[in-house]
Amino acid sequence: MRWLCTLVGLFLAMGNPSLTRGQYPPVPTSEELVKYILKYQQTPEDYIISKFTDHDVVFLGEFHRIRHDVELVQGLIPVCYKNGIRVLALEFANRKDQPLIDSLLSLPSYDESIARLVASRSAVEWAYQEYLDIYKAAWALNSQLPRDAPRFRIVAVNCAGDWSIIRTRQDQENDSLRRLVWERCPGGEKEMAYVILKQAWKGEKVLVYSGIHHAFTRYIQPIVNQEGNFTDFNPDERMARYVYLRLGPRAFTVFLHSAWYAARWERGFLKPVNGVIDSVMATLGDKFTPVGFDVKESPFGLLPDSASLYQAGYADFRLQDFCDGYIYQRPFKQYEVVRFVEDFINPSNISEFREQAGDPWFRDKTLEECKSSLKRQLERELQIYKGL
Repeated sequence: MRWLCTLVGLFLAMGNPSLTRGQYPPVPTSEELVKYILKYQQTPEDYIISKFTDHDVVFLGEFHRIRHDVELVQGLIPVCYKNGIRVLALEFANRKDQPLIDSLLSLPSYDESIARLVASRSAVEWAYQEYLDIYKAAWALNSQLPRDAPRFRIVAVNCAGDWSIIRTRQDQENDSLRRLVWERCPGGEKEMAYVILKQAWKGEKVLVYSGIHHAFTRYIQPIVNQEGNFTDFNPDERMARYVYLRLGPRAFTVFLHSAWYAARWERGFLKPVNGVIDSVMATLGDKFTPVGFDVKESPFGLLPDSASLYQAGYADFRLQDFCDGYIYQRPFKQYEVVRFVEDFINPSNISEFREQAGDPWFRDKTLEECKSSLKRQLERELQIYKGL
């Protein structure tokens, strides 16, 4: 009976992060963190490739629309291929458009209009040049390969909801209507995960590029109310967690350095783990950036956080709960956002844009009002980074 009680307690602790308490060693000093970087530093490209030595799937989790993050992925494509990694799975494309992507990457000359169509079918607002250029980088690689060489593939994992159902701000708060948005995407993130798993089960190594919230493997997200108080853990599994539950430690999450949400909404955004990583990298200087390094089983994994949304509900939240690896490319003051594609939204597709935009504010707006709003969003995001 004693062993049964112990086993039950273990499962409860695994299922509820708030029950795991005080098991971590002391917080590392800045000197320990600096020494770790000096000893184990790798370029982001070398770091990502090294993770495939003992992992089948590596998730790159971004905050979205950060220019150097997307450019890193573009540059990784030929490096991955050279090292036997021939599949890039993307959040930013719909599964039903896989034939379009395959055709684009095998054309004798590059056709950006196909990349634009794929991007717009995934999210009508995704009018960003750097994301389109991911397809161009893959096409450029394939166009230079010998005729009989295996091709690099971009695999679409997502499914677009029907946002025309949401007509007003009140509709956005209606749970029944929000469920209807995703009615044509049965399976949710589980189906996204199975696209990746099918590639891994075929023996392919897979690099996955997505928003960080889709890229959590071991981490379970908390639910926080407007006052910043923890209410529960999100019962819906994320894409990467479905993969992790089937592949275990063969799946690995890398966070691309960005802002974190504050636990209290009015406080906006924060530097991760109380700004310690930014301080360490400032001490080291530009000579040591960009850099990739381990979080799990490293001093960086023991860094705590006391103010972000991500620590809510955890008795002793540390960075190693959040991700396995980390890529830091530059200080926030040097961040740039992606470039808006001016004619991505145009007279021929403005009606569809109005209907399928995630924000119902767009439903009755002019073409110029829609474009101006998306540009202002990029400007606001840039100011967030400059203000950190």
